[in-house]
Parts: sequence; C-alpha cells; structure tokens
Amino acid sequence: TDSTFYRRITFSNNIKDTSNIILINIKNSWGGILNSPYDTIKEAETTGAIRLTSKVGAIVNWERKKDNEDWSIIDHTATQLSQTIDSNGIYTYRVKVQKDNCPAAYSNEREIYVKDALSLTDIDFNIQMKLYPNPSKGIIKINSSYNLPVQLRIINNLGQVVKFEITTIQDKELDLTNLENGTYLLSIINQGKQTTKTIIINK
Repeated sequence: TDSTFYRRITFSNNIKDTSNIILINIKNSWGGILNSPYDTIKEAETTGAIRLTSKVGAIVNWERKKDNEDWSIIDHTATQLSQTIDSNGIYTYRVKVQKDNCPAAYSNEREIYVKDALSLTDIDFNIQMKLYPNPSKGIIKINSSYNLPVQLRIINNLGQVVKFEITTIQDKELDLTNLENGTYLLSIINQGKQTTKTIIINK
C-alpha cells in the first residue's frame, strides 16, 4: 500500500494559511494466499478445493504447469478451483490478480504431487491408531504403533489447512484449542500413503 499526503497552502495579504492534511492510501494488486487440502494425490483423484484468500483485486485467471513445462492458463475467475488429474507428475498452481489499472500480481505457488495410482496405497491406521477423545474440547491424543514421521494436517470444512506438522504419532497430543467448534479432517500422509479421519471440536 502506498500512502500520499496532500495539504493546501494559500497566501492572503502575505498571511500563510494551511489546510488540514488528507491521507490517501493507494492499494496495489496483491495475488493473495493459495492453499489446498492435499499435496499428494493419486492419478484420477481430485485435487480438493484449492482456495485463494486475502487477494487485493479481481482474479484474471488461474495458471497451472506440470513439472518443468510452461504455464498454461485456466479460464477460471472464482476463488476456488478443483480438478481431477489423470497423469502423474508435479502440478503447480498460481492465480493472477489485478486491481483496476495497477500492474497484475501473482499469488504464491502451490504444488500438488500426483503419483501413479498403483504406487499410492492407504495405510491401515484403523488398527494401528487410537484417536481420543472425539468429540473433543480441543485436546486430542493419538496413540499408534506406527513409528515413522508423517505429515499431519488438520483441514477445515472450507478445505483450508489450519494446522500442519511433520511428526510421529506413537504418543501424540494435538492442541486444537484455537479452532472454532466444528468438524475437521485429520489427514496423515507418509511415503505416498494417506489416511483421513473426521474429528469434531465441541468446546
């Protein structure tokens, strides 16, 4: 944001008269923040709701590239995008935003790794993991015999990742007391394997 100050100065009979100061804020375009619920999916699965927040200006278009290919334009002007991707690779998304006649700006880039359908399988955490209490007032404990580091995400009903950790889940305590009451997804990913659980916060 650029700030410009204006003041009017007049002279009458050699007497200087100064008006009050007017501050005008001029906002430039800002691409905003791009989030997605998953960073690894299978072929032929949906990306989930990729969402743009905190932008300044109107969306011109979305853009996507695969691996090191050139950017391709997606004719889409809403703040949310969901796609089904049929071939493996690293797909990167960004959004072009422009406010009035200001120069256009881009959001951050968001990568989603699409793996071959045969190489991404679910871990049977149902046997290995205990999640309690659920519903919870905000403190949730996880007990599991699984001892490798995992990517742990808490996702709200808008598809936004509200908590992210790389951690183990053998004896894990999650502090979610800062979250509002509602239903959330607990997503656990390790070495291309993923499972999700529903958790409820009810304070």
